[in-house]
Amino acid sequence: MHRPIVFIQFQGIIDELKFYQTSVDENPQKMPLKIKLSNGGREDEYIKAIRLKELFSKKLTKHQLSEAAQRLFVLLLAEVETIFDNKVKPFIEEGEDKSLINSKIQDEIVDRVNQLIGEQNICFINSSEIMGMIYYLTSKCHLKWSS
Repeated sequence: MHRPIVFIQFQGIIDELKFYQTSVDENPQKMPLKIKLSNGGREDEYIKAIRLKELFSKKLTKHQLSEAAQRLFVLLLAEVETIFDNKVKPFIEEGEDKSLINSKIQDEIVDRVNQLIGEQNICFINSSEIMGMIYYLTSKCHLKWSS
């Protein structure tokens, strides 16, 4: 007896991922990433930020037809956003030294997200791409580098 072949039809981008792919800036004249970083005293990171944001964007595009990958990206983007807002942004608002903020980003976001992914890293996401998520979310106004 033959079993019928079942094809899983791609249903499109899941709503939760669309949320992160859409700018939450209410200003009709969207502020460029360069200005967002400059407002947070990080204008020197612009070239690296563009490169890493693009690195992550390409990974996101590469896996956009996989619902499992989309769900992973939603989980990770939500984690990055939440950790940034709760563990990094308070130091930014207090005007702490950039090296301390960078250390918090490494410890609280990059290292924790790497631990979260663990051995189940189906999309082979690396630390540079996690940093790219930070800049991606910044470009979409989900993360703010200034008070």
